[in-house]
Amino acid sequence: MPSKIAIDPINGNDILNSVQAAENLQYSGTERGLDGATLTFTYQINYGSDRYAWNGATPTTAADGKWLTPVTGAGYTSLTPDGVFTFTASSGSVSASRTLIQADHGHTPFEAVGLAFDGETLQLASSPTFLQVDQFITAEQAGIDILQRDDIITKNQANTLQDFFHRELQVLGSKALSSNLIPVGQIAKLTALQADTAAYVATPALAALQPDHTGWAMPSS
Repeated sequence: MPSKIAIDPINGNDILNSVQAAENLQYSGTERGLDGATLTFTYQINYGSDRYAWNGATPTTAADGKWLTPVTGAGYTSLTPDGVFTFTASSGSVSASRTLIQADHGHTPFEAVGLAFDGETLQLASSPTFLQVDQFITAEQAGIDILQRDDIITKNQANTLQDFFHRELQVLGSKALSSNLIPVGQIAKLTALQADTAAYVATPALAALQPDHTGWAMPSS
């Protein structure tokens, strides 16, 4: 059977707040066919190219079908912004990834996902490629999945937001993973959908999840 890595739920619910991030955490998982192999780790924001050297998660040696690495808050929280991240464990050509929400700089988890939305807004205002925007939308989708799973937002709220994101992906179409620039007409459609999303997030039930008024900003007209 081929070698395999799996990652346990991070911090139990895939959300890190300021208290949890300051503690000495342990990230763990299982493996198959990798006993004695060294696992290394990366931390990537919004499914994009920005990778952070994560000093807190040191390489570890797998044994007995398991792996474990201690993570210290000082290793990454002061160096990385809040948002939606991908934690990846790798050994040679074998890897596994798990999405988490980092909300340890005073933001709520919902605000942290909104920072990915704001990142997309900035990209749309600066001649983005299809791939760049797709990465932000993917991060937003993954963040909303976590928020719903942890009962921070309701199923109906999650479905409405996911519908906005799905419609954006439809605008991107078959070129979603292309490095080509998005034409102006499609940027206008994406910006309009973002405005609809921001208006929905401003409704009272969701606005209550944004005490710092961070994230989910209305695009400039």
